[in-house]
Amino acid sequence: MNHRTPSRYPDPCHNGLTRRQHNTTVSGLYISGKNDYLVVQSGGTAIDTTVTAGGHLQVYSGGKTISSILTVPDTEEVIYSGGTATGTIATRGAGQTVNKGGVASSTVASNGNQFIFGGSSFNASIQSGGKQTLTSGTATANTVTSGGTVVATGGTTVRDRILAGGVENISQNAVASGATVSGAAARLNVSSGGSAVNTIVNAGGNIVVGNKGTASGTIVSSGGSLVIQGGSITGTMLVPGGQIDVSTLDYQGNTAAKIVGNVLTVTQGKASYTIKLVGDYSKYHAHFSPDRNGKTVISLDKGAEVCFLADTMIRTTTGDMPVQDIQIGAKVLAWTPEGEQARPVVWVGRKHAIVRQGLAPDVAGYPVRICKNAIADGVPSKDLLVTPEHSLFIDGGLIPARMLVNGRSIIYDTSITSYDYFHIETDVHSVLTSDGMLTESYLNTGNRDGFTQDNAVVSLSSPVRTWEADAAAPLTVSRDKVEPIHHALAQRAMDLGLADVRDVRMIVTDPDLHLITPAGKMIRQSRESNGRAIFMLPSNVGSVRLVSRTAKPSDAIGPYVDDRRDLGVLVGDITLYASESTRRITSHLEASELPGWADKDNSAIRWTLGDAELDLGSSPVPHGMSLLAVEIVAGGPYIDQQTTEVSVLQA
Repeated sequence: MNHRTPSRYPDPCHNGLTRRQHNTTVSGLYISGKNDYLVVQSGGTAIDTTVTAGGHLQVYSGGKTISSILTVPDTEEVIYSGGTATGTIATRGAGQTVNKGGVASSTVASNGNQFIFGGSSFNASIQSGGKQTLTSGTATANTVTSGGTVVATGGTTVRDRILAGGVENISQNAVASGATVSGAAARLNVSSGGSAVNTIVNAGGNIVVGNKGTASGTIVSSGGSLVIQGGSITGTMLVPGGQIDVSTLDYQGNTAAKIVGNVLTVTQGKASYTIKLVGDYSKYHAHFSPDRNGKTVISLDKGAEVCFLADTMIRTTTGDMPVQDIQIGAKVLAWTPEGEQARPVVWVGRKHAIVRQGLAPDVAGYPVRICKNAIADGVPSKDLLVTPEHSLFIDGGLIPARMLVNGRSIIYDTSITSYDYFHIETDVHSVLTSDGMLTESYLNTGNRDGFTQDNAVVSLSSPVRTWEADAAAPLTVSRDKVEPIHHALAQRAMDLGLADVRDVRMIVTDPDLHLITPAGKMIRQSRESNGRAIFMLPSNVGSVRLVSRTAKPSDAIGPYVDDRRDLGVLVGDITLYASESTRRITSHLEASELPGWADKDNSAIRWTLGDAELDLGSSPVPHGMSLLAVEIVAGGPYIDQQTTEVSVLQA
């Protein structure tokens, strides 16, 4: 029905048929016609009333209705201050209006309406064709099912359940607090001044944040989706299997996603967009893909993917067998210092990878090719293809293949852009012979979710394990141990006459350090003194951004450095000198989370991520120039390339 305020009704005391209820209970009345009213006042109760054909049921202070049925357009139940209605069913275009001070509970709007103008509604069910309109007041514990809609332009919805096919629209000054969005096409839309707080988005559900909408404290569970079309996003927790759809960012081949600390960064060309998350993401990797509209979708993968590509020959008790043919229950031969031991296979997994072409090889997903004879004569016996995190057993330790890439005998194979990969798990973590080389078996650290299986038997018993307690050999990633092995294998490759297939890159040491003021002005350092970069600041500058080149140490120095963070410069003391005062700036050393700064792991120094916010204190220098001295403890080397432009998608 098209809602009009209750003042449109004739005065029931002077117009038409009026049935007043005082201190009595009536049951089963039939109210029909636009001039037929039932007025329930203090002490009165109307049970099982049917209202139709434009009839009116009005509930005043102290009055109550139970199990009313409202049917056809222009039929309405109106609840005034102090009145209550329980179990009303509004259908076929009829509606219930809850005014300020009125209370409705367990209303069902099925092809009908509920209007809340300052009142309170509890446990309403908004079903197919039904609509709840909230302009002020509260609606608590709505259940919105397929075809049902809640439209809130003011007031607050509290703990709503938005189920498959249900929609809730929050705008203007409305707030959705504690909503749960679950099931296919369930959607919470937040835009134009609306806000959503502490939303849980489960499988199939979506929260869509549009222009000038705000979402804080959102938990995106497995199968759920946060769609960003604008607005402000804060405090999001992204669970593996959940996704963030950045609808403002076209998916392109040069798009990259990463998580450093709890900051999710999406880089595309020269632009970088960040979303600050909550939670511990140290064991996760960010991945991206296109949505159906060609926009960018971000998701998580737990742990490294440690796998073989098809046709890797694994030594078993019956001879060498292609990895894809090994079944649960088969026995493989594991290397031990005491000799080979037969061990049962308790799990097998398969996964498909599509390389993200245009990115750096170490993040694009290319497999690592270990050429025949790369390690020693006959080791491996043929080219071995593994994922970059797959560890090779060398000198008593397990070294990830990515740390041994030398561009000659161990390379990222960029000719392979799509592939299946496999892994096998034994009853204990093992060192297996794969294409004649010693490599690791799968260690179940809890990252099986992304794998599929081809057989009816899923797995035998296999608890979640840890590297520290359950690995067949120590994980070797320290530079002092890996670098000599890397250099020895690179030298062997040169002795074999193998060419370096990597692109030539220019390495520089200059960090291109500069400041950016809130007004967008770039300030270059005026000089350097005792390891400090000196900048001249204009008056009334309360904050700056410290901008520099960035590089991954594993890229700029060598893959034997197990540090894949994009780092700018390592900053120590910062001092602001003004004509009448000297102020030590310490915010970068004290705050645990700061935009553009790496995780704080030292009380005296901290790395930037290339674009670091720096608060200069609550009292900017009001007159004249000031000097900012920034101690640069370390930085670089860097790979020479155009400086990346950085902007913020959401704070």
